[in-house]
Order: sequence, then C-alpha cells, then structure tokens
Amino acid sequence: MNKAVTTSAPPEVGATLQRLRLARGLTLEDLSRIAGVSKSMLSQIEREKANPTIAITWRLANALGVQIGELLSSEVRAVDLIRVVDAHEIPTLPGSHAGYSLRILGPMDLAGKYEW
Repeated sequence: MNKAVTTSAPPEVGATLQRLRLARGLTLEDLSRIAGVSKSMLSQIEREKANPTIAITWRLANALGVQIGELLSSEVRAVDLIRVVDAHEIPTLPGSHAGYSLRILGPMDLAGKYEW
C-alpha cells in the first residue's frame, strides 16, 4: 500500500543554503562560479523567492560538499521559549549615579556584557 506524504510547506532550502554557504566563507559570486548557477538565482533561492529545480539543488549540494538531502531536510529546530514573569521576578540593578535602576529583561548571564 502506498502512503501519501503530507507536509504543510516545502523545505526551506534558502535558509539552509545560506547557512552552508556562509559557513564555508563563500560569497554568492563564489558559489555561483563553483556551482554554475547565476548569482540572481542563488539570491532568490536564499530569500525563498524561488524554488530550485532538482538539477540546481544537486549542483549546489556538490559545490558545497554535502548530500542533496541536507539541503532538502526540513529539520525542526528548537525554539527558545518565552516565559512571562511577574514584575517582582525581574532582576533590578541600582545605578550608582543619577538615581536610576536597570531592569534586566533578557538572559541574566548577558547583564554584565553590555554598556548602558
């Protein structure tokens, strides 16, 4: 018995393509030359404005040194959760000058890494 594969959307080839290209330090022009695909087409694919043919996907995979399935995988990535907290749970740092206080709304481990 044949089972139909159902999916709500095609794989996001563009995001994967851009990630792999940048990880290899390639510009659109570099990848265009290596894969034999125009810069315009690469740009459209990366911005999800065009879907590549199987032939183009195969060329891109070869140029990037990956299996074609890696470009087509629609791997679900973990998403950071957003948690609602009460006002009394938000850390507050008193300012040493001018009577201000700083409320930390992001991850606490980033608090000392930025200047205000």
